[in-house]
Amino acid sequence: MLPLLPNKLNGTHPMDRTRSIPLSEAPLGRKMLIRTLRSKPDLSTRLREMGLFENAVVRCVARGHAAVICEVSDTRLGLNEKVAGTIQVADCD
Repeated sequence: MLPLLPNKLNGTHPMDRTRSIPLSEAPLGRKMLIRTLRSKPDLSTRLREMGLFENAVVRCVARGHAAVICEVSDTRLGLNEKVAGTIQVADCD
């Protein structure tokens, strides 16, 4: 039996999907699961209205100067890097 190797995303066991990283640091092109929103209540409400809610699948498609472009529910959204940093995601593959 082969040993299980650490996950490249967060250095943990591949079956451990409880670890999270900010969306602003998520690998480009990889589907991620939104775990929590760590922003003020009014901003969290707005993010949820835009489709960025807990357990939604999101994918970073590009990063630019202080911005992150992500795709959620077949819609692309541009987020300020600071706002993207308040969205905690985990690998969902």
